[in-house]
Amino acid sequence: MKIIGPIQYIEAIADGSGIRELAGLRARYGDGNWKKKKGIAVIGLSDGRQALARMTA
Repeated sequence: MKIIGPIQYIEAIADGSGIRELAGLRARYGDGNWKKKKGIAVIGLSDGRQALARMTA
């Protein structure tokens, strides 16, 4: 699976202490203004087809 093109309709769904993985993010990448976001992107499937996918990052 591969993202093809930009992620669109991005919105924040959690920030700061509302992120469950915050301690791990800080330990691995340092302090920052961390936000959990979601969006929609076109992905390429292994059989060559394309599909829309909801993504969380």
